[in-house]
Order: sequence, then structure tokens, then C-alpha cells
Amino acid sequence: MHGATTTEITRARDIIAGFDFGYVVDRAVAAGMTRATSEIALQQLKTFLLACAEHPDRDIVPQSAACDDLWHEFIVADTRAYFRFCEAVYGEYLHHNGVTVPADRMAAARTDSARLFATADCLREAKSADCLREAKAADCLREAKAADCLREAKAADCLREAKAADCLREAKAADCLREAKAADCLREAKAADCLREARSQDA
Repeated sequence: MHGATTTEITRARDIIAGFDFGYVVDRAVAAGMTRATSEIALQQLKTFLLACAEHPDRDIVPQSAACDDLWHEFIVADTRAYFRFCEAVYGEYLHHNGVTVPADRMAAARTDSARLFATADCLREAKSADCLREAKAADCLREAKAADCLREAKAADCLREAKAADCLREAKAADCLREAKAADCLREAKAADCLREARSQDA
């Protein structure tokens, strides 16, 4: 076996993610596995199958007895389907050979597999934490933008109010000017009347 390339791992991940394990789970449940246990075992099986693709040079052991049982059901439920799956994912048949492996090798494989899956779990948790931080950062950014928009809206309101106040003052000033001109005209008219009366009396 050769080391898996990034392309091979990506292809394996896509095949595993898209494979319908429903008939495998149904068979396991019919054999006595609870539905809740089968759901957990299925997630473990997918992780296990991908790990086998990622590390073809290592002996990898399923994470739990339920996962191992589900793997066995996967093999015997439809041997042709399992063979095609293995050819597509690994390029060869993935043997369920726990019985034939020497005890010391199996013990080492269990220890190595436990570390491998623990590392994978930590990586997933770290990615989840990163996603959470990114989501919070995005929320903060949206809130900051919303605050900016609110400030801009308030500034625009203030500007409109200031302009309205200016217009009102200008209108009042214009009214005052018109009133002043009207008063001037009235005074001038009265002065003209007085002048005419004075001239009439002189005549």
C-alpha cells in the first residue's frame, strides 16, 4: 500500500459521505442493535473507514464494539456492494481480519487507533471552535455595521432637521423683510398724503 494523496483522501471522503448505509443500519437493528446505538456506530464507522483511507499503512481498529459490528454487517449485508465500495475508496479489499491478527499487534493497533481518533476529535473540536469564533466575529461586524448605519441615519436626520430649521429661519427672515418693507411703504404713503394735504392748505 502507498501513502494516500490529498486527491485520494478527498475522493474517499466524498464516497463515504455520499454512500447510503441505510440497509447496513437496518440489518444491525434487526440483529438487536438499538437505533440510538446504530446512529453513533454509523458515525464512528464513517470516521473509521475514512481513517483507513487516510492511513493505508497503519493497522486501524474500530472505535467501539458497535462500530465493529456495523462494519461486519456492512461486509455481509451485500458482499458485492462492499467489494465495489472498497475498490472505489481504497483500490483494494479492506479485510475485517481482527481474528487473524496476533494479540500483540492488535493491542498496538488499538492504542495507535485510539490516539488517531482522539487527534481527529480534537481537530474537529478545534475547527468547531474556529467556526464559532468566526461566527461571533461576523456577528460583531454586522452589529458594528448596524451601529454605523444607525449613526449615519441619525446624522442624516440631524442634518435634515438643521436644514429645516435654516429654512424656517430664512422664511421668518423673509416674512420680517416683507413686513418691514410693507411698513416702509405705509409710512411713505402716509408721508405723501400729509404732503398733499399741506399743499392743498397752502393753495
